[in-house]
Amino acid sequence: MSQPTVKYFKGINPRVLPTVLCFEVAGLPYTDERIDFEEWGKTKMDSDLHPTHTLPVLTINGKKLNQSRACAQFAAVASGLLPTNPLEAGLVEEVQACIEELFDGADGIKSGKGREAWVENNLPKWLGRIESLSTGDKFFLAGDKPTTADFWLVSILSFLALETQFTGGVPRKTDFAQFKTIQRIIKATKQYPAVKAYFDRHPEENVEF
Repeated sequence: MSQPTVKYFKGINPRVLPTVLCFEVAGLPYTDERIDFEEWGKTKMDSDLHPTHTLPVLTINGKKLNQSRACAQFAAVASGLLPTNPLEAGLVEEVQACIEELFDGADGIKSGKGREAWVENNLPKWLGRIESLSTGDKFFLAGDKPTTADFWLVSILSFLALETQFTGGVPRKTDFAQFKTIQRIIKATKQYPAVKAYFDRHPEENVEF
């Protein structure tokens, strides 16, 4: 297998961070290609570069994956971080699905109620579900290594905590304090040596909340 190339935007990278952290934790070499929005505007519609006109793009042996969860799934398998226990693998997949639901509903578009829907429905439904599924006393699953479940929690919640225009100002940094299990998971994941080393190299991506 050739060295994978990960392509995404410069700066905070919520959709690609789980892929990158899999490679980092496993010590697998990869090419980290970041582009700015000016370059993206010029190349977005080039289907040879970006098959679905979105990022991230993960290129392996000339083949391109163009959906964030597909990229993360490849990285987890290649890195040996996908649980071999079928139930644990299912739990990791459900966390990823819950995170997608949380992220997609962050701006309140589906309900039309904005922050009210976020606080009353999105947060307790999806983060509460994740906490109820956790089996570990440090990471999401029991064991001495994080999985993509932990990486998705770090990446998406960090992005939501930024209170940016992309989420309409609906999520707030203080929203996550009530979820103690998730707070523990995020703290433990960020302190894992390879993850900490990554954030030490990219402090602009390390969001405290």
